[in-house]
Amino acid sequence: MKLPFASSSSFPRKRESISKYGKSFLVNLDTRFRGHDGLVFVALIGFFMAVSPAHAAVLKTEVIVAGETVTLGDIFEDAGENAGKIVTASPAPGHSATLEARALLSLARANGLDWQPESNFAKTTLRRASQSFEASAIEETIGSLVPQPALGRTSVKLDNQQSVLHAPVGEAVSLSIANFSSDPATHRFGALARLENNGQTVAELPVSGKLVSLVNLPVLTRPMRKGDIVSASDIDWQEREMTAGMEQLIFNAEEIIGKTPRQAVRAGVPLRGFDLAQPVVIARGSQVTMIYENGRMHLSTQGRALGDGAVGDSLRVVNLSSSRTVEGRVEADGTVRIGPAPQPQLAAAPRAIATN
Repeated sequence: MKLPFASSSSFPRKRESISKYGKSFLVNLDTRFRGHDGLVFVALIGFFMAVSPAHAAVLKTEVIVAGETVTLGDIFEDAGENAGKIVTASPAPGHSATLEARALLSLARANGLDWQPESNFAKTTLRRASQSFEASAIEETIGSLVPQPALGRTSVKLDNQQSVLHAPVGEAVSLSIANFSSDPATHRFGALARLENNGQTVAELPVSGKLVSLVNLPVLTRPMRKGDIVSASDIDWQEREMTAGMEQLIFNAEEIIGKTPRQAVRAGVPLRGFDLAQPVVIARGSQVTMIYENGRMHLSTQGRALGDGAVGDSLRVVNLSSSRTVEGRVEADGTVRIGPAPQPQLAAAPRAIATN
């Protein structure tokens, strides 16, 4: 029987490509067929098309898995009937592994996938999903074990801020600290951070660091000069590490409010007691009222201040009437009291009321 693509000069022909197992076969096709010849050609086309080629697949370059195993379908898209086949173990939680071109090609061939690496650099990265407990969580857990001071607080600072513990996704784990020890002289510590599930250790990591004593200090919100009076709205708080020599600093806002800087001070700088003073209520050279009280005696006269005076300060004043220099105490109302301070009057005892 004469095949329809046999040589014949009387029939126009064209060349077409039929794929078999990924290879192309060129076939001469007649554009005109008659009778049995056409049926035989159709049967031959059916033969070529019925042969199943290897399944075309696409490599995934980044793979994230949650479980302990990796399947063929995790690595290749369109992996066919073997997509669910386990091909390797997963990395540890939170870790990754790389499959290079040679290993990938071996997997594809072993499972009938039509895949070829585009280059020797083809690869896929397998990453294991996890629950992560980072440095901040470890520091917080250690901090709960450390006694806190009366003033301020103790903070925990790990040496390695990249420290992290990983646990499998879906597992109920808790973070605990074991083997904690510290040196009071250096404030250094060491411990073992551990993740546990029902008493079983899932992951652990040795850690070290420093215990830092922190305290809140009042600071000014704006620069101020001598003569400016500090109000409550001028104060903010900053947390600072306690170091040697900080005993001179002011820790209480009440020691700042109502006072004035002795000289210009910057905003945001911790203040010392001698940085501030009571505001001057009597200026040097100004005329002041001098008051003298002693029992029922009350005298007042005018004088001239020989210096600046704040409330409570001792101030030398020249009596303008006698030209004598005396020393008194500056009062809040701007007067200078000469002699003893007035004594507070005691309330009279209630009289007994006679009853019949």
